[in-house]
Amino acid sequence: MATPRSPRSIERLFGSTTLSSLTAEQTALLLSLAQCTGWSADRIRLQIYDLHKVSVKAEDIYDFHWQWVLRRGKGWEVSVEEKEIMLLLLREVGVVVKELGRPLNRTMSPVFCPFLSVNRVFEQLLT
Repeated sequence: MATPRSPRSIERLFGSTTLSSLTAEQTALLLSLAQCTGWSADRIRLQIYDLHKVSVKAEDIYDFHWQWVLRRGKGWEVSVEEKEIMLLLLREVGVVVKELGRPLNRTMSPVFCPFLSVNRVFEQLLT
């Protein structure tokens, strides 16, 4: 049997699809954060930026995690072995999860409302 951190076990768990400008390893980290921490997509976005200096929109993180869950075809649950792989990946980058949180796909979708658009609406109302 492969070790939990072997590239083959990681690829088997996360697949070969990556999100936008992320590498396969960064995508695996993103999915681990989304599945295990209970964090919002915005907090995951900030963590990915802090660790790798790559900017990803919260909406893209949420949608990508949903696609990963649906693509798995194994239902919504992740096995104990798969959770251990995810937690190991998180520990390697310094994220310690004391208690598993709710997976991102079981939370509300992030709402994007750029301030620039809101300011334009106000400007139009005032003129």
